Amino acid sequence: LGGRIAFASDGVPFHVFEIVRGLQEGKFLSVTPEGEWLQTKDVDRVEVPASLRDVLRARLADLAPDERILLDLAAVLDFEFDPEVVAAALDRRVVSVLQSLAQIERRTGLVRGLARSTRFDHHLVQEMLRFDLPPRLAAEYHALVGSVLDARAASPDTDVLARCRHHLLGSRPQRARTP
Repeated sequence: LGGRIAFASDGVPFHVFEIVRGLQEGKFLSVTPEGEWLQTKDVDRVEVPASLRDVLRARLADLAPDERILLDLAAVLDFEFDPEVVAAALDRRVVSVLQSLAQIERRTGLVRGLARSTRFDHHLVQEMLRFDLPPRLAAEYHALVGSVLDARAASPDTDVLARCRHHLLGSRPQRARTP
């Protein structure tokens, strides 16, 4: 269980404590009078407690509408994503997307810029963004990403599985069959 808590929390102490508190409140963990922690029920998946979700929702609420759109689309890509794909899917210039991501990073810390990609600060940020997306909008975002990856199909680093995955999750799944 410790490994799953560590993975779910990304090792962030506040997140660890909130997850452990949630497991204790859900009667999955208990403490003996000697102070020993015991797992009292099987845990299929470590759930994120509402208190932690509320903190993340507050951080996401600080985003401007165009920033939220940018992160929503990035969230359907993966935990770590290519800003160039986001830019192409949103019909924006790459430098504009990179500037927006830099502003979001400086102001909220929700994302972290890397040399060739960007990643969410925590897996929970991506999970919350994806969870909050209406299914039809998520499908359209997947379709847009699939189209961008189709346009890059000639590139040697194009991930064929990613293309198919986005098409299958998108609003036009039949496009997953086309080469």
